[in-house]
Amino acid sequence: MPRYGNWDWRPSVFEASTRRAAAVLEPGAPWVEVDAEDVAKTAYHMPEDVLHRTFGSLPPLPDWLYVQSRSDADLAHARAVEDERRRIYSAALARLGPEWDAVLSEVAKGGRPPRIRLKGSPGTAREVSEPADPVSPANAPAEQPPD
Repeated sequence: MPRYGNWDWRPSVFEASTRRAAAVLEPGAPWVEVDAEDVAKTAYHMPEDVLHRTFGSLPPLPDWLYVQSRSDADLAHARAVEDERRRIYSAALARLGPEWDAVLSEVAKGGRPPRIRLKGSPGTAREVSEPADPVSPANAPAEQPPD
């Protein structure tokens, strides 16, 4: 919901959801984007009807006021991705046993992780062969004669 105001004796509007502000800088001019923080902090805020009584007829509010700027949207997306990455990482750490605490502490300090040997006998490794190609000529289905 926009907050209307008198910003240095000019009509202004501040939209908190997008952190954007607009003002009419001279009578008859269109709304232009102005410093949102300055409008939020210094404008004398008033109801919309008082704004119209004070400044008269004003142009319709611009659509861009309700849309985040591209850089803001990119920043919000980057924050959401980082939050999700942290959530997944924290969940993975919670599943690790206490034996990993020392390893993770050492890595967090910039140290090298210790060499970890996998459990199992040396003879358990085996060579994996490629599966047969299902479309090779040997496996291709016989052609059907046309009807």
